[in-house]
Amino acid sequence: MGKRKMSRVNMIENAGPNSLKAFLEARLPSATQVDIAAAFVTQAGLNPVLHLLHRAAARGRVRLLTGLYECFTEPQALRTLLRVQQQTAGRLSVRLSTGKRFHWKAYLIRRRSSSTAVVGSSNLTVGGLWQDGELNVVLSSAAHVRALYRAFEKAWGHRSVGLHPAQVERYARYRSAAGVTARARSVPLSRILGAAVPHKPIEGQRYWRAYVDGTLSHKTEQVLHETTNWSESRYYYFNTGQPRFAVGDRAVLFDFVVGRVEVVRIRDVTETPQATPDGRHFAAYTCVHHVPRRRMTRRRWAMFKASGLLMNQAASRRDQNISRDRFEQFLEVLRTG
Repeated sequence: MGKRKMSRVNMIENAGPNSLKAFLEARLPSATQVDIAAAFVTQAGLNPVLHLLHRAAARGRVRLLTGLYECFTEPQALRTLLRVQQQTAGRLSVRLSTGKRFHWKAYLIRRRSSSTAVVGSSNLTVGGLWQDGELNVVLSSAAHVRALYRAFEKAWGHRSVGLHPAQVERYARYRSAAGVTARARSVPLSRILGAAVPHKPIEGQRYWRAYVDGTLSHKTEQVLHETTNWSESRYYYFNTGQPRFAVGDRAVLFDFVVGRVEVVRIRDVTETPQATPDGRHFAAYTCVHHVPRRRMTRRRWAMFKASGLLMNQAASRRDQNISRDRFEQFLEVLRTG
C-alpha cells in the first residue's frame, strides 16, 4: 500500500526565540529575493531588519508593499524607506496599496535552493516582530508559495503605486491634522497618493498594436509556470520588454511565429521574480473570437498599407499604443474576407 506524504506546518507564535524577528534574522542573510506585504510599518519595527533588507537588496531584489489603512503606518518609516530606495537605486523598492482596507501580512523569501512564505497576523512593527499575541504560519510547499507569489504580483502590479516624497508629506500632514480620530476615518487615498491612484479600470479602454517574433526559452516557461497560473488557465503569453500593458487592454497582435494577425484581450501581466532569457515582463492573453484571425498574406499587408495603418511589415515589429479609432480600422481590415 502506498504511503501519503504528510506536510508539516510550522508556526511562529512570538514566544521566546520563536519570533518573526528571529525567523527573518535567520533567513534574510541568504535571501536572493524578498517580497513583503505588511499593512502597517513603523520605524521601531523597521529598525531591527532594515540592515538585513539592505544587504538582501545588494544581492538581489527586495519589494515592500504597505498601505495607509487606519493611518497606522508611520510617515517616518516611509521616509526611511524612501532613503533606502534611493540608496539602493531601486533594488529595494516600495509601493503603497491603493486598497482602502489593505490589511495583508505576508513575508516571501526566496533563496537559491528554496522559497518560504510566512503568512499570519504580524505587521512590520515591534508587536508584529517579537511581542506575543501574534500567530503566523510558515509555508514551504512549492504550490502554496507559488500561489502567494501570484497574489503578491497582482497586488504589486495592479493595485499599488510607487512611493514618492510628495505622497509621504501629504500623508504626514493629514495624519497630524486628523490626530487620534484618524483611525476611525477613511483615509483620502486619491488626495494623498495623487493622480497615480487608478480608478476602477474600464475594460478595453486602451488599445495596442503588438507583435511576437519568437518562442520563449524553456527556462522562461519554467519560471512562468512556477509564478503564475497561466498554464492552468490556458492563456497564451509573450514577453513585453517593459511593463506597458494592463489587464483588460485590447491588442492587434502580429504573430510572426505562426504568420497570423489576431485581436487579443490582455488577461494578466506579471514581472517575474528573477530575470529570464526573455526578460522579466510578460502578458497573458486570450483571443477575441468575434474578430477573425487572418494569415499574413501579401493581400492582407496590401490592405493594411492601403488603409494607412502600416507602411510595411517592418512597421508592425514594435509595440505601440494606438487610438480607439485606429484600433477599429484594424478590425475593419481583419473582418474583410
